[in-house]
Parts: sequence; C-alpha cells; structure tokens
Amino acid sequence: MIEIIQDKIATVNSNNERINITREFLQNLVLKILSDQDAFLGISFLGGTALRVLFGLKRYSEDLDFSLHDKSKYLFLDILKKLKKELELMNFQLEIKYKEKTIDSCFISFIDILQLLKLNIVKEQKLSIKLEIDTNPPQGYKLQASILQNEFMFPVRHYDLPSLMSGKLHAVLFRKFIKGRDYYDLLWYLNQNITPNFCLLNNSIKQTEKSHKIVNENNWQKLLKDNLKDQDFIKIQKDVERFLIYPQEKKLISWENFKKILT
Repeated sequence: MIEIIQDKIATVNSNNERINITREFLQNLVLKILSDQDAFLGISFLGGTALRVLFGLKRYSEDLDFSLHDKSKYLFLDILKKLKKELELMNFQLEIKYKEKTIDSCFISFIDILQLLKLNIVKEQKLSIKLEIDTNPPQGYKLQASILQNEFMFPVRHYDLPSLMSGKLHAVLFRKFIKGRDYYDLLWYLNQNITPNFCLLNNSIKQTEKSHKIVNENNWQKLLKDNLKDQDFIKIQKDVERFLIYPQEKKLISWENFKKILT
C-alpha cells in the first residue's frame, strides 16, 4: 500500500497536499474495509468526507462520520477489531484509541506512515483518522446505496443529498465555533439547487437546541441570510484554505456571493 501512495504523491509539490492525499487514500481504504465486513448494514456514511468521495466536493476532509440506522447490525468494538486486523495485515503500524458514548468515536493513528513517505515535519508526527458514529441520530433522514469508485470499488450506504444538506445547515446555524469547511460546503450545496430535508433539520434542531422556530421552505433562506451577514469571512477563508484542492476558491466564500444566491 505504501508504494501506491508513493505513486499518488510523486508529482505533488506541496507537503500539505501530499498529506491530504495520503489521508484520503487511507480514508478510502478504511471505508472499503468497513464495506467488506458489511458494516453498512448497520451504519450510514455522512458528513463532509461523504460529500467529497461520493459527490466530488473539491476539498479534503479529516473525519469519517456515520449514523446508526440498524442497532441489530452494529457492534462498535467488533468493527474496530476487524479494522485493526485488516490494516495490520497490510503492514500498517497502528495506535487505536476509542470511546463508547452516544457518539462512538475512534482515532486510528498510523504511527510511521509520514516518516516512511518522508512527509513528517515533527520527528514522531502521526497521521490520524477519526471515526465518529452517532448512535442516537435525529430521525427523518433518507438513505441511498452507491458504488464508490476510487482506488477501490465497493458499495456504501449513505444519506442522500437533501439529508446531507440538512446536517450542514444545522452546523452553520448552530455550531458554537467557526469551521470554515461548513461555509465552503454550504456554498457548494446552494449552487447545486438542493432543497434541504426539513424533517431531518427540524428534528436535529429539536435534539440540540432548547427552542427554535420551525424551519421550512418559506423561511430557511432568510434564517440563513440573517446568520451569514455578520460572519467574519476573512477568518472563514483562512480556516478552510488548507483543505481546498484549489486554494484560490477560498475567495468565493463571501457574504456577497451568499447574498446573490439566497432570495
């Protein structure tokens, strides 16, 4: 596997870009292992990485996010055990740390891969992939099955685009801190003319917020505009830049561009 990654990054000049490509390869490898062990019978793929690998979003992502849809087909520790076994059979040196809570989470750290690829800045620097599985997701989502084709080909079960967009709207409207990736993704959704899944969005709001008015097709754009007009877009652009395949696209994330799209 190291040789495959070396070939992928051979002509790339930026160290940051080489690390992003390496992480994405490992993410796809983890997804394939999950698919091979039938994990998607119980969990669904969502979030920014799903948007990237399934729908061609032009930015890299750090985490793999999932939602539990069938408890009878889900054993978190069994998933981790099989992941560890398969990755070690491929000669990866690993460190795995996990927590079992409402959101089951796991850090898979590839101990020496940056050193083997000569990408490390710090001597003992590790490359990590975080998995999060929401075991109590808000209801109202709709699922799709797709064949993912990159270095590998395998099936995944995932949220459809309206459901994915609802998760992004919830993040933009209610996240307590700035995450530039949210706004880049939001701009992508808005330019695809996707209508959000309002049932899922309102159930998400109900789960996390004490009170908020119902969001529907008549008011969602106004709520979004009211939220966006006071944001620090310079800060947002700086935050997202290192994840962009084309860093100059950060300039598109502006109040003026959002204002043109939202009615």
